[in-house]
Amino acid sequence: MRVYVIFGRDGLATDRFFDEVSHPPVTETVRVKSEGAADGLAESEWPLEERFIRRNDAIPAEAVEISEADRAAIVSAPQFHRWGRTQLTAMAIPASTLAVPPIADRQFARALAPAGSITEAEVEAWVGPGEIPAAMEAALSLIPDAGGQRFGARMMLRGATTFERCHPLTEQLGALLGYDAAALDALWTRAAAL
Repeated sequence: MRVYVIFGRDGLATDRFFDEVSHPPVTETVRVKSEGAADGLAESEWPLEERFIRRNDAIPAEAVEISEADRAAIVSAPQFHRWGRTQLTAMAIPASTLAVPPIADRQFARALAPAGSITEAEVEAWVGPGEIPAAMEAALSLIPDAGGQRFGARMMLRGATTFERCHPLTEQLGALLGYDAAALDALWTRAAAL
């Protein structure tokens, strides 16, 4: 399946992915003589085959065709993959990010309360029945809804039992909540001690 994405000027992928399921290509149906078919077989008896002509006109011209593997890499860690002129390049994940251990949902929520990001009541509602705090809902509303990105982020927040510092949503939600990389590292370190 062909997959396309729009990259920003910085080479990082935007949230705009396109594929042949949601944007079927323009094709033509042709008859193709199969290998080993008898020479006397009439063309009208040859099997029909769909041939790709061009991508769907709804896919913007600036969208670049990428492989399924590239798409998976971008989705897993968008901030660490940059598009060059012809290929996706993985960038090194900072050692400080890798050194921070995953934290439990309880630890994450408890660390956010003293920081003033959410209330203690919201901590209890989040860790118990999975109610997302108002500040997190506000941040989620700013995530683009394309390709189910917002829904995926919401489901991660509701159902995750651990949170990883190097997960792409950590950077995205952290920035929306006012945390820079150093503040996120400090939050993770503080949470890991709870």
